[in-house]
Amino acid sequence: MKSCLYEGEVLHNRYSPKEHNFKYKLFLSYIDLDELDEVFSKSKFWSLEKLNFISFRRRDYHGDNSKPLKEEVFNTVEDKIGRRPNGPVRLLTNLRFFGYCFNSVSFYYCYKEDGETLDALMAEIENTPWGERYCYVFDGEEVNDKSLKIKLDKKFHISPFFPMDIKYIWEFFVPSNSLRIHMTSLDKGSAVFYAGLQLKRVNISSRSLNRMLFKHPLMTFKMIFGIYFQALRLWMKRIPFFDHPNPDSRKSIISDKNKEGVL
Repeated sequence: MKSCLYEGEVLHNRYSPKEHNFKYKLFLSYIDLDELDEVFSKSKFWSLEKLNFISFRRRDYHGDNSKPLKEEVFNTVEDKIGRRPNGPVRLLTNLRFFGYCFNSVSFYYCYKEDGETLDALMAEIENTPWGERYCYVFDGEEVNDKSLKIKLDKKFHISPFFPMDIKYIWEFFVPSNSLRIHMTSLDKGSAVFYAGLQLKRVNISSRSLNRMLFKHPLMTFKMIFGIYFQALRLWMKRIPFFDHPNPDSRKSIISDKNKEGVL
Protein backbone atom coordinates (compact mmCIF):
# COMPACT_ATOMS: atom_id res chain seq x y z
CA MET A 1 0.00 0.00 0.00
CA LYS A 2 1.31 3.43 -0.99
CA SER A 3 -1.11 5.29 1.28
CA CYS A 4 0.22 6.21 4.72
CA LEU A 5 -0.02 8.73 7.52
CA TYR A 6 2.51 11.48 8.13
CA GLU A 7 3.07 12.78 11.64
CA GLY A 8 5.21 15.68 12.80
CA GLU A 9 4.91 19.42 13.16
CA VAL A 10 4.05 22.59 11.30
CA LEU A 11 6.12 25.72 11.92
CA HIS A 12 5.33 29.38 11.25
CA ASN A 13 8.00 32.07 11.62
CA ARG A 14 7.19 35.72 10.89
CA TYR A 15 10.19 38.02 10.62
CA SER A 16 8.63 41.39 9.78
CA PRO A 17 7.31 43.88 10.78
CA LYS A 18 7.45 42.07 14.14
CA GLU A 19 8.57 38.58 15.02
CA HIS A 20 5.87 36.01 15.63
CA ASN A 21 6.60 32.29 15.84
CA PHE A 22 4.69 29.15 16.69
CA LYS A 23 4.60 25.45 15.96
CA TYR A 24 2.29 22.58 16.76
CA LYS A 25 2.11 18.86 16.27
CA LEU A 26 -0.21 17.25 13.77
CA PHE A 27 -0.76 14.33 11.48
CA LEU A 28 -1.96 14.31 7.89
CA SER A 29 -3.30 11.51 5.73
CA TYR A 30 -1.50 10.69 2.48
CA ILE A 31 -4.03 8.70 0.49
CA ASP A 32 -3.65 7.08 -2.90
CA LEU A 33 -7.06 7.76 -4.45
CA ASP A 34 -7.09 4.22 -5.87
CA GLU A 35 -6.76 2.83 -2.33
CA LEU A 36 -9.61 4.67 -0.61
CA ASP A 37 -11.71 1.56 0.03
CA GLU A 38 -8.74 -0.37 1.40
CA VAL A 39 -7.60 2.43 3.72
CA PHE A 40 -11.00 3.09 5.26
CA SER A 41 -11.80 -0.58 5.78
CA LYS A 42 -9.04 -0.91 8.38
CA SER A 43 -10.72 0.84 11.31
CA LYS A 44 -14.31 1.03 12.49
CA PHE A 45 -13.60 4.62 13.54
CA TRP A 46 -12.67 5.71 9.99
CA SER A 47 -15.31 5.82 7.24
CA LEU A 48 -15.65 6.57 3.54
CA GLU A 49 -18.62 8.84 2.75
CA LYS A 50 -20.21 8.14 6.15
CA LEU A 51 -20.33 10.04 9.42
CA ASN A 52 -17.67 8.79 11.82
CA PHE A 53 -14.90 9.99 14.09
CA ILE A 54 -12.73 10.44 10.98
CA SER A 55 -14.12 10.33 7.46
CA PHE A 56 -13.42 11.13 3.83
CA ARG A 57 -16.10 12.98 1.85
CA ARG A 58 -15.74 13.60 -1.86
CA ARG A 59 -17.45 16.99 -1.55
CA ASP A 60 -14.63 18.33 0.63
CA TYR A 61 -12.22 18.29 -2.30
CA HIS A 62 -11.45 19.55 -5.76
CA GLY A 63 -13.85 20.13 -8.60
CA ASP A 64 -17.30 18.79 -9.40
CA ASN A 65 -18.13 16.37 -6.60
CA SER A 66 -20.44 14.40 -8.89
CA LYS A 67 -17.31 13.23 -10.72
CA PRO A 68 -14.40 11.12 -9.42
CA LEU A 69 -11.81 13.23 -7.61
CA LYS A 70 -8.94 11.71 -9.58
CA GLU A 71 -10.60 12.61 -12.88
CA GLU A 72 -11.17 16.20 -11.78
CA VAL A 73 -7.54 16.55 -10.66
CA PHE A 74 -6.38 15.21 -14.03
CA ASN A 75 -8.67 17.67 -15.84
CA THR A 76 -7.23 20.67 -13.99
CA VAL A 77 -3.62 19.54 -14.37
CA GLU A 78 -4.10 18.92 -18.10
CA ASP A 79 -5.79 22.29 -18.51
CA LYS A 80 -2.86 24.06 -16.88
CA ILE A 81 0.27 22.25 -18.06
CA GLY A 82 -1.04 20.74 -21.30
CA ARG A 83 -0.29 17.18 -20.25
CA ARG A 84 -2.69 14.70 -18.66
CA PRO A 85 -1.23 12.54 -15.88
CA ASN A 86 -1.96 8.82 -16.15
CA GLY A 87 -0.62 7.41 -12.90
CA PRO A 88 -1.59 7.41 -9.22
CA VAL A 89 -2.78 10.53 -7.41
CA ARG A 90 -1.89 10.74 -3.73
CA LEU A 91 -3.65 13.32 -1.60
CA LEU A 92 -2.00 14.90 1.46
CA THR A 93 -4.80 16.30 3.58
CA ASN A 94 -6.52 16.71 6.90
CA LEU A 95 -9.61 14.53 6.88
CA ARG A 96 -13.06 15.25 8.30
CA PHE A 97 -13.19 14.93 12.12
CA PHE A 98 -16.59 14.39 13.75
CA GLY A 99 -18.28 15.62 10.57
CA TYR A 100 -16.21 18.80 10.25
CA CYS A 101 -13.54 19.43 7.63
CA PHE A 102 -11.19 22.32 6.94
CA ASN A 103 -7.91 22.37 5.05
CA SER A 104 -5.86 25.52 4.68
CA VAL A 105 -4.12 23.56 1.93
CA SER A 106 -4.33 20.07 0.43
CA PHE A 107 -1.65 18.71 -1.89
CA TYR A 108 -2.28 16.36 -4.81
CA TYR A 109 0.86 14.47 -5.85
CA CYS A 110 0.33 13.17 -9.39
CA TYR A 111 2.72 10.39 -10.39
CA LYS A 112 3.64 8.81 -13.69
CA GLU A 113 2.57 5.24 -14.44
CA ASP A 114 5.52 3.82 -12.49
CA GLY A 115 4.03 5.28 -9.30
CA GLU A 116 7.42 6.66 -8.28
CA THR A 117 8.16 9.58 -10.62
CA LEU A 118 6.37 12.83 -9.83
CA ASP A 119 4.49 14.12 -12.89
CA ALA A 120 2.72 17.15 -11.40
CA LEU A 121 1.74 18.64 -8.07
CA MET A 122 -1.41 20.60 -7.32
CA ALA A 123 -1.86 22.73 -4.20
CA GLU A 124 -5.50 23.50 -3.36
CA ILE A 125 -5.71 26.39 -0.88
CA GLU A 126 -8.77 27.40 1.13
CA ASN A 127 -9.16 30.61 3.11
CA THR A 128 -11.32 31.26 6.15
CA PRO A 129 -13.84 32.72 6.80
CA TRP A 130 -14.48 33.35 3.10
CA GLY A 131 -14.52 29.69 2.09
CA GLU A 132 -12.78 30.37 -1.22
CA ARG A 133 -10.44 27.92 -2.90
CA TYR A 134 -7.58 28.43 -5.31
CA CYS A 135 -5.30 25.97 -7.09
CA TYR A 136 -1.67 26.24 -8.09
CA VAL A 137 -0.42 23.53 -10.45
CA PHE A 138 3.29 22.74 -10.70
CA ASP A 139 4.96 20.72 -13.45
CA GLY A 140 6.85 17.70 -12.12
CA GLU A 141 9.36 18.01 -14.95
CA GLU A 142 11.02 20.66 -12.78
CA VAL A 143 11.90 18.14 -10.04
CA ASN A 144 15.63 18.24 -9.31
CA ASP A 145 17.27 15.81 -6.89
CA LYS A 146 13.95 14.72 -5.34
CA SER A 147 12.70 18.26 -4.76
CA LEU A 148 10.64 20.81 -6.65
CA LYS A 149 11.49 24.47 -6.00
CA ILE A 150 9.31 27.21 -7.45
CA LYS A 151 9.22 31.01 -7.19
CA LEU A 152 5.84 32.57 -7.88
CA ASP A 153 3.66 35.61 -7.34
CA LYS A 154 0.94 35.51 -4.72
CA LYS A 155 -2.43 35.23 -6.47
CA PHE A 156 -4.88 34.49 -3.67
CA HIS A 157 -5.86 36.24 -0.43
CA ILE A 158 -5.26 33.99 2.57
CA SER A 159 -4.25 35.99 5.64
CA PRO A 160 -5.39 39.58 6.31
CA PHE A 161 -1.98 40.18 7.85
CA PHE A 162 -0.17 39.95 4.50
CA PRO A 163 -0.52 42.14 1.40
CA MET A 164 -1.14 40.67 -2.06
CA ASP A 165 2.02 42.08 -3.66
CA ILE A 166 4.47 39.50 -2.32
CA LYS A 167 6.26 36.54 -3.83
CA TYR A 168 6.55 32.95 -2.66
CA ILE A 169 9.35 30.43 -2.78
CA TRP A 170 7.91 26.94 -2.34
CA GLU A 171 10.01 23.81 -2.06
CA PHE A 172 8.46 20.34 -2.09
CA PHE A 173 10.41 17.16 -1.38
CA VAL A 174 9.07 14.00 -2.99
CA PRO A 175 7.35 12.01 -0.19
CA SER A 176 9.33 9.07 1.18
CA ASN A 177 10.02 8.04 4.78
CA SER A 178 9.76 11.75 5.49
CA LEU A 179 7.78 14.57 3.95
CA ARG A 180 8.96 18.16 3.91
CA ILE A 181 7.44 21.30 2.47
CA HIS A 182 9.03 24.76 2.82
CA MET A 183 7.25 28.01 1.95
CA THR A 184 8.89 31.43 2.21
CA SER A 185 7.17 34.77 1.57
CA LEU A 186 9.23 37.62 0.11
CA ASP A 187 8.40 41.32 0.30
CA LYS A 188 10.58 43.47 -1.93
CA GLY A 189 13.12 40.64 -2.07
CA SER A 190 13.40 40.11 1.69
CA ALA A 191 12.04 37.10 3.56
CA VAL A 192 9.18 38.15 5.83
CA PHE A 193 7.62 34.78 6.62
CA TYR A 194 8.38 31.05 6.61
CA ALA A 195 6.03 28.08 6.98
CA GLY A 196 7.15 24.48 6.97
CA LEU A 197 5.90 20.94 7.34
CA GLN A 198 8.30 18.34 8.74
CA LEU A 199 6.67 14.92 8.90
CA LYS A 200 7.61 11.26 9.32
CA ARG A 201 5.87 8.36 7.61
CA VAL A 202 3.62 6.03 9.61
CA ASN A 203 2.40 2.89 7.85
CA ILE A 204 -1.35 2.35 7.78
CA SER A 205 -2.78 -0.41 9.94
CA SER A 206 -5.80 -0.73 12.21
CA ARG A 207 -3.55 0.08 15.15
CA SER A 208 -1.96 3.18 13.61
CA LEU A 209 -5.32 4.59 12.45
CA ASN A 210 -6.81 4.19 15.90
CA ARG A 211 -3.69 5.54 17.59
CA MET A 212 -3.79 8.73 15.50
CA LEU A 213 -7.44 9.26 16.35
CA PHE A 214 -6.83 8.99 20.09
CA LYS A 215 -3.59 10.97 19.94
CA HIS A 216 -5.06 13.80 17.82
CA PRO A 217 -8.82 13.56 18.47
CA LEU A 218 -9.75 17.13 17.49
CA MET A 219 -7.31 17.84 14.66
CA THR A 220 -9.62 20.00 12.53
CA PHE A 221 -10.90 21.98 15.50
CA LYS A 222 -7.32 22.50 16.67
CA MET A 223 -6.41 23.92 13.25
CA ILE A 224 -9.32 26.35 13.12
CA PHE A 225 -8.81 27.48 16.72
CA GLY A 226 -5.10 27.96 15.99
CA ILE A 227 -5.81 30.16 12.96
CA TYR A 228 -8.05 32.55 14.90
CA PHE A 229 -5.93 32.48 18.06
CA GLN A 230 -2.78 33.40 16.12
CA ALA A 231 -4.74 36.09 14.25
CA LEU A 232 -5.72 37.57 17.62
CA ARG A 233 -2.08 37.56 18.73
CA LEU A 234 -1.04 39.34 15.51
CA TRP A 235 -3.79 41.93 15.96
CA MET A 236 -2.63 42.55 19.54
CA LYS A 237 0.89 43.11 18.19
CA ARG A 238 -0.56 45.75 15.83
CA ILE A 239 0.53 43.95 12.70
CA PRO A 240 -0.88 45.84 9.67
CA PHE A 241 -4.26 44.53 8.50
CA PHE A 242 -5.10 44.13 4.79
CA ASP A 243 -8.70 43.83 3.65
CA HIS A 244 -9.81 41.12 1.25
CA PRO A 245 -9.30 42.53 -2.29
CA ASN A 246 -12.85 41.38 -3.10
CA PRO A 247 -14.79 41.89 0.15
CA ASP A 248 -18.10 40.80 -1.39
CA SER A 249 -16.72 37.39 -2.29
CA ARG A 250 -18.59 34.55 -0.62
CA LYS A 251 -18.37 31.68 -3.10
CA SER A 252 -15.58 29.24 -3.83
CA ILE A 253 -13.63 30.13 -6.96
CA ILE A 254 -12.26 26.66 -7.48
CA SER A 255 -14.54 26.05 -10.47
CA ASP A 256 -13.44 29.23 -12.23
CA LYS A 257 -10.66 27.89 -14.41
CA ASN A 258 -9.56 31.38 -15.39
CA LYS A 259 -8.67 32.16 -11.77
CA GLU A 260 -6.64 29.05 -11.12
CA GLY A 261 -2.87 29.32 -11.28
CA VAL A 262 -0.17 27.20 -12.84
CA LEU A 263 3.60 27.17 -12.67
